[in-house]
Amino acid sequence: MFSWARQALPGEVITFTLRLAMDESHATPTLTQAVAISVLLSDRLTLLQSDLANAGPGYAGDWSGTMMPGDVMTFTLVASLDPGMAPGEVATATLRATLEFFWPMAT
Repeated sequence: MFSWARQALPGEVITFTLRLAMDESHATPTLTQAVAISVLLSDRLTLLQSDLANAGPGYAGDWSGTMMPGDVMTFTLVASLDPGMAPGEVATATLRATLEFFWPMAT
């Protein structure tokens, strides 16, 4: 879920928080989920800090792992907006995610 308090200004520093949660109410205790995420940045955002691995210009990084019911992962990204942006111009951070569910085989 995204919410914005106001429009950011050119040159301003923005902090993004990504929160991944494996909901316990829709899972069994033995269900696992393979998760992979990556975050791409438009050329109007300069990455300053990222909790994700492999970060670099235009790429806030990636993470992959296995989550169990009740697990929560939080990642923080900090970027600055290009000071030369025109009023109303849009800068984007695109999150890509893949999910795979694994149920144990019945015996």
